[in-house]
Amino acid sequence: MKVFIVGEDDATRAIIYRVIEYCQIKDIEIAGELPARGGQIKQQMNKYNTLSNAVPVILLTDLDNAYCAPSLIQSWNIENKSNRFFLNIAVDEAEAWLMADRENFARYFQVSIDTIPTSHQTKMMGRTWNTEMDFPCKSSFFLTNNIIPKSQSEVIKKQMMPEQGAVKGKEYNVAMTPFIKQHWNIENAIKNSDSLKRMVERLKSLAR
Repeated sequence: MKVFIVGEDDATRAIIYRVIEYCQIKDIEIAGELPARGGQIKQQMNKYNTLSNAVPVILLTDLDNAYCAPSLIQSWNIENKSNRFFLNIAVDEAEAWLMADRENFARYFQVSIDTIPTSHQTKMMGRTWNTEMDFPCKSSFFLTNNIIPKSQSEVIKKQMMPEQGAVKGKEYNVAMTPFIKQHWNIENAIKNSDSLKRMVERLKSLAR
């Protein structure tokens, strides 16, 4: 079975690959990585949806400042959404999913586990309670400005901490990708993130 994947950067695409691997979907082949940067994702939504009628498309993007995943999806105005278009939204960002595996994240990036927030119950403007990581600001900002500066690794700090005027370090994705591929424990992370758990459940349906 062939699928296309859509993610806005190397780390996001690495997460998609890792979740596919975790779901143990047999005979799956990545037909291609569809280019998408930030705002391009919204602009290309109907194109991805049309393509998914022929080949399934797995997309991962961030909730960011939207109220909730359903309201964000509604804002995209997807025409006749295909059930082979797998939309996945990380709450609040993909970084939150990675830090949801608190023990391994702390160990790999050489920080105290106490620097990583825990999960909490939130409705996020919806009707049901969900478990998600509890950050006081965007998880990527909290990571680069509050957690990584406390790392015992000078290499990691140099890779990930932003220089003046930047949002992330120049080698941010270079530092993140090996963790995602080799150390991120999804079984641990889904205990702290229902949005990640939903992605796992969606992709497992591909194997049925």
